[in-house]
Amino acid sequence: MATAAMSVAAEVGECAINNDSMRTASHFQCPDHQGKFDSEASYPSKAAAPTTVFGAIAYCAAEASQDERIDMATFLKACKAYREFLTKFGVMQFFILDFDENYGRVQDFYQGDQAHRSTLADFCMTKGQPQEKTSWLLRGMDFFVTVLQKVWDGDKDAGRTAYELTLSRHHTRTQRWMSKAFLSFLPTSKDAVCSAVDLVLAPIESGCHRELIDREAMQALQLFAPMLRSAIAINAAATGALP
Repeated sequence: MATAAMSVAAEVGECAINNDSMRTASHFQCPDHQGKFDSEASYPSKAAAPTTVFGAIAYCAAEASQDERIDMATFLKACKAYREFLTKFGVMQFFILDFDENYGRVQDFYQGDQAHRSTLADFCMTKGQPQEKTSWLLRGMDFFVTVLQKVWDGDKDAGRTAYELTLSRHHTRTQRWMSKAFLSFLPTSKDAVCSAVDLVLAPIESGCHRELIDREAMQALQLFAPMLRSAIAINAAATGALP
C-alpha cells in the first residue's frame, strides 16, 4: 500500500496541535469547582490547542467544513487525526490496515494534482479518482463515529447498532455474519473511552483526563460526524456510490 508507513502521529497536529500560534497554555487545568465542562461548546477555540485526539479531530473537521465543498487538505488531516484515535485507543489492527489502504490511495490521487482537487467535491468529480477506496474510507470512518455517538447516547450495544446503520447495507451476507467477531471488540461504554489516557496529547493535571476526553469527544461528534455525512453525500452525488 502506497502510504502504509505514514507517520500519522507526527503529522496529525498540523491543524492545531503543533501550531505554536494556537498554543497559549502548555498545561491543562481541571474544571471549575463544580467539576464540569461546557459540553455545549461545539467549535474548538482558537485560543488554545486541542489537548486530546478528539480535540484534533474536531478542530480539523471544523476547518475543513468552512468550505461546503470540503477543503481536501484539511479533510485529510482530519482523517489522520481519526487514525490517531484508532491507534491510541488500541482497536484491532484490521481496522487500521483497512484505513491505511483506503487513505493511502486517496491521498496519492489528491497529491497528483492538488490545485485541481483542492476540495472533496473537485476530487470526487475527477476522472480516475479511486472511487471504491474513497467510498470505503468514508464508510469506515462513519461507522466508528456512529459507534461513538451511540456510546455517548448510552446504547449498550453501540457496535451492533452502528453497524446496522452504516456498514451492514454495504456488506454481503457472509460479511455481515463475519462482522459479529469484530463487533465484540468495540467500546461499549463512555467510561471505557474516557479512561483511555493515551488519547490525551498534552500535559494535564492528574485525574483530569476523563472529563477532558468527554468534552473534546463531544466536540468531535458535533463537528466530525456532520462533515463525514456531507462528504458521503458529495461522493454519492459525484459518483453514484451508495451512501
